[in-house]
Amino acid sequence: MQAAKDIRIVAINIGVPSKEALQKALTFWEAVLGVKLENWGGSRWQVLLGPDGAQGRLNIRLRSVDEAHHSHTSAFGLSVPDVQATARRAIAAGGKEHYPPTDGTDMPSHTLIEDPVGNRVVFWQA
Repeated sequence: MQAAKDIRIVAINIGVPSKEALQKALTFWEAVLGVKLENWGGSRWQVLLGPDGAQGRLNIRLRSVDEAHHSHTSAFGLSVPDVQATARRAIAAGGKEHYPPTDGTDMPSHTLIEDPVGNRVVFWQA
């Protein structure tokens, strides 16, 4: 597959429907990533992902019922240095394993985890 070298992930946006879901999402992602998300005002939280100069953002925020994406879940993939350790942290933080770290013949080791508020992420071995 040819890479789109001039394109990178700028943001991953996770919307949650309630304050309870927001707290669950924050607790999960802080445990998995090993960092505290920063409050960017009200019910918006962020963390920068990636090396300097190539950073993207993981955004988690409360969405009101009148927004188009209320109760919408996300699906995305993240490259991590240790897929086994990341999977263990995700499960310990309340994530649901859809399949364990798996080696493919034409892809790196990866696992599919669902966070406590319904978002799915594939963690790929860097």
